Amino acid sequence: MSGKKQTMTLDPVAGSIVGLNTRDVTLLTSPASQLWLKYLGSLRERNINTESVITAAECLWLEIERAVPDAMPPNTRPTDEGELRMSWNRRGAYLEILIAPNATFGWFYTDTVSNASEDEEGLRADSSLANLFARISGLF
Repeated sequence: MSGKKQTMTLDPVAGSIVGLNTRDVTLLTSPASQLWLKYLGSLRERNINTESVITAAECLWLEIERAVPDAMPPNTRPTDEGELRMSWNRRGAYLEILIAPNATFGWFYTDTVSNASEDEEGLRADSSLANLFARISGLF
């Protein structure tokens, strides 16, 4: 891949990531990330979450991994409401991302040491995610 940043966007109608192919995923991701992406694929195959939720999670993770190369994949589980919960609990801080069936997401961060907290809602994978990336970066 060239040094130029590839733009990835979620196409909610097609349920796919525009501007990304399988070769790119292999080049972009660590072995742990590839396993995590495989887990997301199993949720898709078993119809546990909608295509839009899984695609949003994949797109979001690839953007997180680009912005925070040391980030480890999150603990992930589907909810009864059809959402996907991604979370990290490290270094006295907790960060959770909740992806809704319409492919929007929100996140919540709390630090038990400093009592700091922050959240954002109504985001998409192509939103400005600088605040989220900063919080994830602090976990690793």
